[in-house]
Amino acid sequence: MNLIGTTFTGLLGGRGITASDRAQIYNLTRCTFGAGVFAIYSGNAASAAGTVFKISQCKLGPAPANWLIFAGDGGGTVFNITNTVIFCDAVQGNLINNQAHAPLNNTWNFVQCTVTETQPGGGIKNGRQLLFNSGNSSGSAYFDNCLINWPGSANTAVSGSGIPVTAGINFVNVGSSAGDAFIGVGTQPTGNPQLVPDGYHLAPYSPCIDAGTAGLSAADIDGNARPFDAGYDIGCSEVHKAPFVFVSGGGTALATAISGATDGTYIIVQDSLDYGPVTVNHLLHILAASGQTPRVVADSSINSGQAVQVTTAGLDGDWTGISVVQNAPGGGGGHNVFTISTGAGGSTYHITNSTISITGSAVDAKALGLGDNAILRNVTLTRTDGNGNPLINISGRGGGSTLLSCTLGPASGNAIQKRRKCWRNADLGQLRAYGD
Repeated sequence: MNLIGTTFTGLLGGRGITASDRAQIYNLTRCTFGAGVFAIYSGNAASAAGTVFKISQCKLGPAPANWLIFAGDGGGTVFNITNTVIFCDAVQGNLINNQAHAPLNNTWNFVQCTVTETQPGGGIKNGRQLLFNSGNSSGSAYFDNCLINWPGSANTAVSGSGIPVTAGINFVNVGSSAGDAFIGVGTQPTGNPQLVPDGYHLAPYSPCIDAGTAGLSAADIDGNARPFDAGYDIGCSEVHKAPFVFVSGGGTALATAISGATDGTYIIVQDSLDYGPVTVNHLLHILAASGQTPRVVADSSINSGQAVQVTTAGLDGDWTGISVVQNAPGGGGGHNVFTISTGAGGSTYHITNSTISITGSAVDAKALGLGDNAILRNVTLTRTDGNGNPLINISGRGGGSTLLSCTLGPASGNAIQKRRKCWRNADLGQLRAYGD
């Protein structure tokens, strides 16, 4: 049976695939077994032996309150799981039953897979086991180029004690392990794999890039050819490596990193400290590490009070998760706390998941100056200082900007103000404005 691009969802009390009666080969490619779906029942004693599941470029889970895969009623089944992501949450601890009627000589091959709990809706589950083998010592499990990402879960096991495990290179990020036959087998780099918010794609600065065994797979979960760069990536996704700098310590550390960077560099702030003003004069990706809430704080004696100035050389970059604030009077007078300069056209600056604010005594400033096209997504602009300057001042090419799911206010003056020499109209999508 061949299933390609098939989605299983809303199967309350049912299963995605039930194998029974006779041996069968199942080829599953680019299939999705949605949240709460019991994905696969692999067969009973009459049908399991000789059955093969080839699962490639699929998405499974999170599991329902019983099993993601049940392979406990019959032995002799082979599972070849490649370029697949398994999502986890706080509901079910044991994801794959490989022991109910032991001994069960099933074969499990996990290659280029990602098992994660940090996707939207994911969650911690102490004692989680991917392969639940209790009482079963038959069969085998093999892992290579896999990424296990359970950073918040304790006493976990990728393959519970019982069946023998062999492995190549696998990246492991778990809270702690207990009774895991997988841990310590093969090569296992550890630490933060640096994933993007979907919980399974690698960020361009991930240590999993180019770190895997070569030649195990020709394409990733998205169909991208492997490898992109000098080596094969660990996990289900393959990405291009980018230059990056990790920043910590507050003060001038962020400004120093920015001034020394080249176009295309990712600058990741790894703490929640306050940093001094910055001038962004390269095409840079500046962001807060997951779980961190750093701020850039204006200084009236530096750059006319601007906390962040994006020059024309930086206009195709982006700023994510770092708040910007002026919390004391002073500066150039009528300046912007966050400035996007006017360029020659054709560029767009992105600001995402950030707060830009003015607090304290009255400050003669605007929160944000849009001189060129920008896309603001989930950005809050607010001022509580009592000054009547607008939150957003639009000039030059800034009229082509887009605001998505943003919040403007409170403020004592206008939320958005356009100067007369503004070339286009802004697109305001899902905008919320208060107190303007």
